[in-house]
Amino acid sequence: MNSDNTARPKEQLLKGTLRFIEWLDHYGEKSYDFQTFYASRLGQWAKALYYRKPFWGTLAVSPIVFCEAFAPKARALFWRPQRFPIADAHYAMAFLFLAKALGEEQYYKRALHFLDVLEHTRCPGYEHYCWGYPFHWVTLRGTIQEGTPLITTVPYVYEAFKQAYEMDGDDRWCRIMRSIAQHAVRDYRDFDISATASTCSYTPDPKDSVGVVNANAYRAFLLKSAAVDFSDDHYHQIAERNLNFVLECQNPDGSWYYANDGKRDFVDHFHTCFVIKALAKIESLTGDSRCTAAIERGVNYYVTNLFDKRHLPKPFSRPPRLIVYRRELYDYAECVNLAVLLKGRFPKLDDILATVVDEVLNVWQRPDGSFRSRQLHLGWDNTPMHRWTQSQMLRRMCFLLGKGTTKGSPLMQKTGAAEYVGTARKARWSEARPYVLVTPARNEATFLEKTIESVIHQTVLPLKWAIVDDGSTDNTAEIVRRYLPQYPWMELVQMPQHRDRSFAAKVGAFNAGYERVKGLRWEIIGNLDGDISFDPDHFEFLLGKFAADATLGVAGTVFREEGYSSDRDSFEGRTHVAGQCQLFRRQCWEEIGGYIPHRAGGIDWMAVVTARMMGWKTESFRERWFFHYRRLGTAERGVLSSLFSYGKKDYYLGGHPVWELFRVAYRVSKRPFIMGGLALGLGYCWAFLRRVPRPVSRELMAFHRKEQMTKLRAILKSLVRFKRIDNFTVAQH
Repeated sequence: MNSDNTARPKEQLLKGTLRFIEWLDHYGEKSYDFQTFYASRLGQWAKALYYRKPFWGTLAVSPIVFCEAFAPKARALFWRPQRFPIADAHYAMAFLFLAKALGEEQYYKRALHFLDVLEHTRCPGYEHYCWGYPFHWVTLRGTIQEGTPLITTVPYVYEAFKQAYEMDGDDRWCRIMRSIAQHAVRDYRDFDISATASTCSYTPDPKDSVGVVNANAYRAFLLKSAAVDFSDDHYHQIAERNLNFVLECQNPDGSWYYANDGKRDFVDHFHTCFVIKALAKIESLTGDSRCTAAIERGVNYYVTNLFDKRHLPKPFSRPPRLIVYRRELYDYAECVNLAVLLKGRFPKLDDILATVVDEVLNVWQRPDGSFRSRQLHLGWDNTPMHRWTQSQMLRRMCFLLGKGTTKGSPLMQKTGAAEYVGTARKARWSEARPYVLVTPARNEATFLEKTIESVIHQTVLPLKWAIVDDGSTDNTAEIVRRYLPQYPWMELVQMPQHRDRSFAAKVGAFNAGYERVKGLRWEIIGNLDGDISFDPDHFEFLLGKFAADATLGVAGTVFREEGYSSDRDSFEGRTHVAGQCQLFRRQCWEEIGGYIPHRAGGIDWMAVVTARMMGWKTESFRERWFFHYRRLGTAERGVLSSLFSYGKKDYYLGGHPVWELFRVAYRVSKRPFIMGGLALGLGYCWAFLRRVPRPVSRELMAFHRKEQMTKLRAILKSLVRFKRIDNFTVAQH
């Protein structure tokens, strides 16, 4: 950076970037958000009242505004941390930039992780790939429901997949890009405002906000990019009308109001950046001189009216109302991005870039590596928010680090991302311990293809994969058959139809698959459910763990569901291996006798605990994870029924009553509040009163209870000492 006279030396920028990544590893990928105060039912009601009846609404939102201004940590009382697709897209692009800048394959793999998350967290109910917010968003025109696609989110995800495709050439990303482009064309409504211009809806619902300038700029950029990427003039034609709307909305002084509706006529910092950077990207793609003229007028207004005397970003040049903060990180992040995009064209903006990056590294970045979110009128809001805007800031810093790095270096020169993708997709059995997989599948058509796609894209392929269709009444078997001609190591095993969806039946299906693989020369066998997905190096990672530790008998990873993470929301800990994806060393598998059938379940748990009791090490690893699409135990029943069943299982698997009491107390604080804990406790008591037969030996039950009480003592000791409890590592053995 010294050579281009921007901001600070690259060494210091890199140091700040790596500190942030270390923080991210520890903090996790969910966070609170700027909208957290208004995501709860109470917050939604207060905000909606404010829009309908300003006087009463002002009274209703006043306590929330007070918390925003003076007690930002109170967010935790209103809503929960969540995952945000737009943040995942920014993180993916950040790690791709960093991989290119530093030539480190680990960052490339980290980017692939976020892309995989995006692929699996798309909005439900839409034919094509799209993303939105994970909460209900109350706006001036009504409430946008959770999971509704937003045209201000989708283009960032398109950019992320495009950036990956340009780096590694994986057709998987190209297919998703094409689907996103189709969504952007088909699912949003256009409203003509002149002979040459149209404004698009903010969401697929035409009743939602129209006339939002940055929304049209985003869509115009996405479709202009798609027109070039796929040589499709239809995208260009639609984009042109949205672009004309943006150009026609520019005010004589060079600014843009937030919306062209006569109501939201404020001019703020980051929305101005959104519009100018979209125009800059379109200009780069097409060379459109109209964009050039609009950018020049827009930047002149921007540097004159949206910075203070110290050349630091101001939130508004024309605020819509009283605001509770002085500055926010979002403005800094967007300023850096825009200044780097336009570097060398506007000397004043180049000078501002140096000042802003210096301020970010020395004032906004905290000792732990995270960034402050806002500077309040009194103090700071230090709540880390991935969407607002930890992820954007990391992307900007990595973008700045990688500025000037050529497409072919240094990652391509040092490790070869394209070579990595190409060779990794081949079966490198000579480099890893041979493994086989068995998947019992009954009526798994909804999610099975996601599991298959995850396996066929593994960096180390299995010797054989037996998928057992256990009497499905849907098209499970048909889905598997489509893949068999191309992947000869896959085999479909079909069982006769039956009504029984019990765990004993599942063991029977597994054993039918096991018969097809037991005669092969393998060292590791895996049980794989048909409703999960995972990263391309998932099995390579686990095979490496077996190779490194001869005492490791059972291995797996943590898993996530919607609103749940096994390493944070469960006290099973690192010694438990989730049954949806369990890998066994052959010797261990044979010593424990495989899975023992029992109608009510617990077969995977019994296998893991038995292995541990026999002296084998069992471990789940945090470094990787898989996503489970169907919540545990809800395949054919509701959440409360599932929890009741878990209570019964806790009893017949020999769980200690004292442990169960504390588990119920912990569970009442989780959704569904109160009722979930009661259902769990009632299940345990019901099984106790009925004296349900236990399928576990006295020896196994004693071993299990000893582990539970050791863990409980460790938890209570931490509580007494006011120490933070890590559910995953508490009472490690």
